[in-house]
Amino acid sequence: MPEEEQREKLSRVIRQWNNNRLDLESSEHGFLSAVINYTNSSTVHFHLSPAFILYAAARSALKTQRATEITNKMAAMTGRVIQARKPLLTLLHLHS
Repeated sequence: MPEEEQREKLSRVIRQWNNNRLDLESSEHGFLSAVINYTNSSTVHFHLSPAFILYAAARSALKTQRATEITNKMAAMTGRVIQARKPLLTLLHLHS
């Protein structure tokens, strides 16, 4: 195979790999966002479901090379949700 063909083939493989990685990251973000941001414990039968889902995701991530990246993303999202809801929780606590 001529050198130019090899470069083009390698370039296609790299582009495809990057596209797959972007799809994976987008899917991860959507999944984690749904579990962390939009799960209301008063509407689910088992109140600890979100915690167990995140636990299962973290356990699964430990089997990959991206474990630190995924768990850091989970922690950052959770922290942002807690900070955003802090004023509401304080307000609810004052009126109870």
